[in-house]
Amino acid sequence: MKSEKQKKGNNQTVILIAGSVILLLIVFAFLLMMKNKMDMASTPNVVSTGQPTTGQVTQRGNLMKVSDTIWTLVYDRPGMSAASLTVGMSDSTFCKKSGKPILCKQLQNGHRVDITGILENGTITAKEIDLLDEIRIEPSPEKSPQVQEPTPAPVDAPAPVNNSAPVNTSAPQK
Repeated sequence: MKSEKQKKGNNQTVILIAGSVILLLIVFAFLLMMKNKMDMASTPNVVSTGQPTTGQVTQRGNLMKVSDTIWTLVYDRPGMSAASLTVGMSDSTFCKKSGKPILCKQLQNGHRVDITGILENGTITAKEIDLLDEIRIEPSPEKSPQVQEPTPAPVDAPAPVNNSAPVNTSAPQK
């Protein structure tokens, strides 16, 4: 049988090994948390780096005509399916395509544009509109044309004429 000293020595060895393992796990967990903190800090915060709410901006999007005088710019924004701004145009708004001036009244629904202007309260007052793409969105028709089934001939209709026989087209003789 083992003496009391040997049992006590074995118990101390087990406690020492268990303590060392626990200490190693604590150090490993601490280092892992520090690494994750550094990775999180270096990741840019998309929410805080958005479009400014006021001031001079350039925004790319598609034009949508709301009424005869009101236009909306529909554009992509991180975290949103679609965002929109009301577009304010004036006589001083300069419209161009490929660097050449065009009439602003040539703009139509669905045109892809870059608008440079002043942004205030959800409205961009356009100084310059650059037409990028002329793909247009046509309004959908009120009714789609319906295919009509042919109507059957009435039962009491005369028999069809046989056009395969020669026809005398000369004038009758007197």
